[in-house]
Amino acid sequence: MNCPLCDAHETTMVYSVAQAPVTCTAVFDSREAARAVPLGRIELALCAHCGLAYNHVFDEGLARIGAELDVAYESSQSESGHFSQFAYGLAAEWVERFNLRGKTVIEVGSGGGAFLSQLVHAGIGNVIAIDPLTPQQSGASAIQVVNETFDARHFDIQADALVCRHMLEHEPKAGEFLRAVHEWAARQPGRVVLFELPSGERVRDEAAFWDVYYEHCNYFTSGTLRRAFEQAGFQLLRLDLAYGGQYFLVEAKPQLVPTEKQPATSHDVASWIDFGARVQEAIQNCRTMLNRFVDEGGPVVLWQGAAKTIGLLTAIDMGQGIDCAVDLSPGRQGRYLPGSGMAIREPGVLFSLQPRHIVLMNSIYRAEVQQQLDQMGVRSNLWTVNNLIEVEG
Repeated sequence: MNCPLCDAHETTMVYSVAQAPVTCTAVFDSREAARAVPLGRIELALCAHCGLAYNHVFDEGLARIGAELDVAYESSQSESGHFSQFAYGLAAEWVERFNLRGKTVIEVGSGGGAFLSQLVHAGIGNVIAIDPLTPQQSGASAIQVVNETFDARHFDIQADALVCRHMLEHEPKAGEFLRAVHEWAARQPGRVVLFELPSGERVRDEAAFWDVYYEHCNYFTSGTLRRAFEQAGFQLLRLDLAYGGQYFLVEAKPQLVPTEKQPATSHDVASWIDFGARVQEAIQNCRTMLNRFVDEGGPVVLWQGAAKTIGLLTAIDMGQGIDCAVDLSPGRQGRYLPGSGMAIREPGVLFSLQPRHIVLMNSIYRAEVQQQLDQMGVRSNLWTVNNLIEVEG
């Protein structure tokens, strides 16, 4: 497929995954069902024109199958106090910065709906959620859910801001989507658009192979994001990293004349070229360390039963040596991860299990998790996945 941003077709291959589960948010009631999930190929290509890294063999049909499986979906991180504090803080910051108290806001790609309530609690008067899969919010009179994909049907909705969190990385027509958002924003003076999305820069720089999964067809750097918004007709008000450098925050307003297309810089291109080689080294280091943990005896446990764990297990292909994953989310506990079929258990089992090693999939939660382990009386070696890839075999 051509570049989702600029429609160019000149690319350089940087990394591939032969078979990846097409969903990283679904969890399954049986190991057999989890292992039977459809698989898709990832071929990460770098656009020579705009610098976007994207899966050039991404299949929307496969992704749709993953999204429509008749299983439980659980992508919220709200069980983490650290994440909940960040999410509410972001909502409150946007309300104050753009004078949105008591006003109407659209959220496109609202997913499970967790951020909708954060917006209302922060002072938004009404929220219109546009997403085919967001559940109706019973008892929430300030929230209206429209189970549709955002398009021209919604350009006349009256609202003061549009919020879009963790959707652009899933959008196979990202350039077209940004132009549609601009069309809505430009119809009324004073409107702003507020985006949050994963930093592809961090994935690239850390060789974070566990953050490459099928549902994410796009990986943005700051340069790529800036060009994308400006060429869609926006003036950037803010482009920052947040949450320990893991997320980009973008704040923008429409401008009258779109910026002319600017090519990717030599740095944008060169910094991706050796990504595949660095990832292969990181995978080998990680596999070596995990095998060492298994050989030492005693249980080995992963802390998180969600997307990063799926990405890790898909790449290292050694789920049999790891006992289980644990997760704070009740919606994941007692279920199984797609692809590997690994069991997800609640953290309380760690006291009786007393694993020798626990690998934390997101280093930003290290202090929070260590405190929980201390309170439970669990005396395990706590590692982050970043620790494992830094250790030479």
